[in-house]
Amino acid sequence: MATYIAVIRTIAQGCASTAMTLHMHSTVMRFIDSLATDAQKRRYFREVVEHGRLFGSWGSEPAVSLSRALLMETVVTQDGSEYVVNGVKHFCTMALGASQYMVWCALDGGTDMSKSLLLVLVPADAPGISTDGKWDTLGMRATFSPSVSFKDVRMPAEAALGDPGAATRAGVIESFALGYAAVYLGIAESSLAFAIDYAKKRIVKPENIAVAQDPTVQRHVGELSASPGRRPAGARRFGGEVGRRRHARARRPRQPGQVPRHGGQPRAHVQGHSDRRRPRGIQGLPRRARLPRRPYPLPSCRPPWTA
Repeated sequence: MATYIAVIRTIAQGCASTAMTLHMHSTVMRFIDSLATDAQKRRYFREVVEHGRLFGSWGSEPAVSLSRALLMETVVTQDGSEYVVNGVKHFCTMALGASQYMVWCALDGGTDMSKSLLLVLVPADAPGISTDGKWDTLGMRATFSPSVSFKDVRMPAEAALGDPGAATRAGVIESFALGYAAVYLGIAESSLAFAIDYAKKRIVKPENIAVAQDPTVQRHVGELSASPGRRPAGARRFGGEVGRRRHARARRPRQPGQVPRHGGQPRAHVQGHSDRRRPRGIQGLPRRARLPRRPYPLPSCRPPWTA
């Protein structure tokens, strides 16, 4: 799993849409591997290996947040030897682009997904599928993920993966969010690398220096570059320069009573303690010192122009 997440993360640095569609397709393959019968595996895996077809996973719905609870309003009912699907799905990745779609449904409208969740593979050309085609987003435009409606879509019983509720016990749902995290992390790393490259190459006048020399830019980039994990190209060196400068300023000795660089009143010197190693508590006061309690609330600190 770690290798798979690393691959998705790396692909997302170049194209987030490609990484997201690959993750959706791979998730369906994992469900097929865990829940499908031998006959289903031979059929669906052959479509991928021999014909290069893609599979989409549609679980999001208008009124349900999967981040809070696993609940489906899309209903599947059994009618003899067939399943009938009715409902609406949101963010249907690869709509009109994949050959099969794994639709997350609730059998007979049940609310206990451990007993009623059923994954049904629906062909893209199945009668009763319609879409509004609305997908005009700023990012991940190439995933083409509009809303899709199902109206009495009939599928044979062998289109269902496993028994009702089996998908919740397959161990795939628990790791599904890792793929999302890898995609967004890849986007963030690529954006940071772009910002660093821009800051180094962008020259401003009249100083004729790079934006990377601005202290505010250095602080923000340094904080982002210091986050855990693998850093983008150039981030380690850029962040290291910022860190070294901060460390040098922190080690710079300051005499008792010296006015801080940011202005203000001179700091009181405490006997037995240097200004660089101040005791805990109020700055400039001994450890046991306490300010008197105010019987009245502190005045408002709002700027005068907001009054």
